[in-house]
This record gives sequence, structure tokens and C-alpha cells, in this order.
Amino acid sequence: MTPCLETGAWPTQPEQLAALNQRVEDLEDLRELNQAIKRPGNMPLVPWAKAKKDLGLA
Repeated sequence: MTPCLETGAWPTQPEQLAALNQRVEDLEDLRELNQAIKRPGNMPLVPWAKAKKDLGLA
């Protein structure tokens, strides 16, 4: 960890823990996203116009 750019103060242990927890959550989200992207395999994509219509946006 490095000092805060605004104050020059070093983060406290709770701040470090919170930052690390957030990083772990972000990495877990990224892993889930990557798995979801791989999951459909060779399923056809839904055209954007149809998706908007199905969602009532068009």
C-alpha cells in the first residue's frame, strides 16, 4: 500500500482490509463474468433490435 495522494497519510489496517475485500469482490465478479461469457458456447446472439423490442424499449 502507498500513502494517500491527497493527505499523504498511510492507510490504516481497517482501510487496507476494506480495500483488499473490495479487490477480492471485483476479481470474483470478473471471474463470474468471464464464465458467463463462455457459457453460451455456439448459441446464436439476439439482435439488438429484438432485445429492445422484447424489453419494451423500442
